[in-house]
Amino acid sequence: MVKFEDGVLVISGRSIPENALSFFEPLFRFIATYTKRPFLLTEVNIMLEYANSSTNRSLMTVFTLLEKIYENGNNIHVNWYYEIGDDLMLELGNDFKALLRIPFQVQGKESVN
Repeated sequence: MVKFEDGVLVISGRSIPENALSFFEPLFRFIATYTKRPFLLTEVNIMLEYANSSTNRSLMTVFTLLEKIYENGNNIHVNWYYEIGDDLMLELGNDFKALLRIPFQVQGKESVN
């Protein structure tokens, strides 16, 4: 599920689209427009059970677009939630955190959905 309302972006579930680029393209366009007039705080909540490699590339594009909000002096915060014990999603969250300049928190939960 992808939902972006009132400055809050939520991406959750299992992301295994055959063509992630076409799936995420509307979100890319929305974020590009949103960066021109963002809310005072933009909150991003990622709660994925699984993401394939093409999704991961698309997520990096999402994060790169969102970095523009932060670079323009606006507040943004990313919460990467992973299910406790899911070392792959924990590692993926930490990888994104290391690559990005935006505030990014990796948090374990009992269940992400």
